[in-house]
Amino acid sequence: MESLRRLSENLFLFADTCNVYVMRNGDRAILIDFGSGAVLDALAEIGVEEVEAVLHTHHHRDQCQGDGILNERGIPIAVPARERHLFEDVEAFWRHRQLLANYDVQSDSYTLRRSVQVSHELADYNVYRWRGLELSILPTPGHTRGSVTLVGDVDGETVAFSGDLISGPGKVWRVHDLQWAYMATDGLNASISSLDALRRAKVDRLLPSHGSPIGRPQAAIDQLIENLSRLFQVVSFTPEPVSAPDLAINPRFRQVSKHLWLNASAVANFYAIVTDEGEAMLLDYGYASQDHAGDLRRFVEHSIRELMEVAAVKSIDIVIPSHYHDDHVSGIPTLQREYGTQLWAHEIFSDILEHPGAYDLACLPVESMRVDRVLKEGEEFDWAGFRFQTEHAPGHTHFAAHTFVRVDGLKLALTGDNILSSMTGPRIGGPVYRNRFELDGFQTSIRKLIEFEPQMLLTGHSAAISVSPEVLEEPLHRAEELATAFDLLTEEEEATGFSIDPRFVAVRPYRARVAAGGELDLAITLRNHRDEEAVFTIVADLPNGWKADPDSIEIEVAGGATVMCSMKLNFPRRQTPGRKIAYCLDVTVGDRRFGQEAEGLVDVLDPASVERDVGDGAASATARH
Repeated sequence: MESLRRLSENLFLFADTCNVYVMRNGDRAILIDFGSGAVLDALAEIGVEEVEAVLHTHHHRDQCQGDGILNERGIPIAVPARERHLFEDVEAFWRHRQLLANYDVQSDSYTLRRSVQVSHELADYNVYRWRGLELSILPTPGHTRGSVTLVGDVDGETVAFSGDLISGPGKVWRVHDLQWAYMATDGLNASISSLDALRRAKVDRLLPSHGSPIGRPQAAIDQLIENLSRLFQVVSFTPEPVSAPDLAINPRFRQVSKHLWLNASAVANFYAIVTDEGEAMLLDYGYASQDHAGDLRRFVEHSIRELMEVAAVKSIDIVIPSHYHDDHVSGIPTLQREYGTQLWAHEIFSDILEHPGAYDLACLPVESMRVDRVLKEGEEFDWAGFRFQTEHAPGHTHFAAHTFVRVDGLKLALTGDNILSSMTGPRIGGPVYRNRFELDGFQTSIRKLIEFEPQMLLTGHSAAISVSPEVLEEPLHRAEELATAFDLLTEEEEATGFSIDPRFVAVRPYRARVAAGGELDLAITLRNHRDEEAVFTIVADLPNGWKADPDSIEIEVAGGATVMCSMKLNFPRRQTPGRKIAYCLDVTVGDRRFGQEAEGLVDVLDPASVERDVGDGAASATARH
């Protein structure tokens, strides 16, 4: 068992899934954050007989996964006012959390799997009082929107319990938490502002949730503001001029060359290669307009009749998407039903198109679709006299591919959202961490583009861009700067991958439906971002009555490798039906316990309704009694 580390006469640190801080007054104590709850077994060594409250800096599971113990023992829990619902009404959170076509990329999926009773709110700028101690509540959004820092005088020095705002001089625990909205810098900007407020508080010591206590923290805060500002500048860009609003029914197509047509009004842009005989291949096919995407997320057929008129198209034979995102593929099921179109998709994302509900990713399509041909990595193929090649192209998302083809003497590359235009030239389309983002993804894909020497990029939102290898050097340089900015923000170089990967442990299917009394087979993906081999230990944390086989897994994963392992969940016959019931996997990598890093959702159904279509992408498991 871990021991308590004394920081001052009455202040102690316990290392768990997060740092748990103990403030003692005689044989009584309050705790800042709680982790797994293992700290309770260590309190006797410092003479503490009773914990009178636990205060949380934010709602993530590594801070509070043991809070059920507090309720069982009648220990009061105080939480940030802005995040109270993420403690005491989590069943509603999971039930209403959007999974498909979701562009809200904040890290709220690290919410508890079951509710706990909350006794007190930590409201911004209020003061929490306990036995003569006063803790000022400083709003410090960044790591989460509702995070707080607690500032007070302990044993003669001013300390700040800063949660995950900072983990070390110039460092943060996780970079991916600093993005709330899609393609945005909102969490970054909020963190910089929060750090500035903390700097002005002039505390003597910072006590972070991860990392070591920081004495005389002004230089550490200044360095982090500098490093976050550097990342902010790297990922920021000057948008293109805003064009006048355009009706969705207005003419859309522009002829790029004799056999290539562009629709730049749709969301996303899509392209048609049309033969002299009137056969067409589409490259992407999504929503009619931005107004059909967004909150509506509803596909309405568009542009096909116009394409038939202006380009003498007789049939839509093939559609090839650049990646899995709903704004690029939402129209494909309609093409298949109405025009008999075949879907050809790269193997890296073909399964996502067929089973979107099995994944927890941003921008998943709302409707599954049949993949008629799975294109292998590097595969060359022919259609109507045109020669194509497709290659995995990580960057905007890991699950993307570039398609190369020569049309009318032009060397073309379908690049999706990897490269877009701006007022200052081509830019990279990211990072978006919940698309699954990789440190060297953009660099790998852009270097492949430079080798191909395309004359034109068929982009997802910037139409067709004329380029040269020299022009592509600018986004490549930006991708290299991005990797450097990430390295500066993480404690160790090998930790960078974990810091930008919100799903280094992931379950599939992420959402499933199972009959009471049935069972569910899980495939668990483990990605080791360390350079060296590491042992992953996975322990299931399940609702009452559920069983896991095995209930824990220990597996060696080579440095930089990704492996799959399996687990089976069994459900009791008397299980009450319910939607999106959460379970968790507790993760330890080597000697570092991350806590309940991964989760999944299950719709438990009455056995008579298990085959009923729920219409929301959930994967079905057959009940076996």
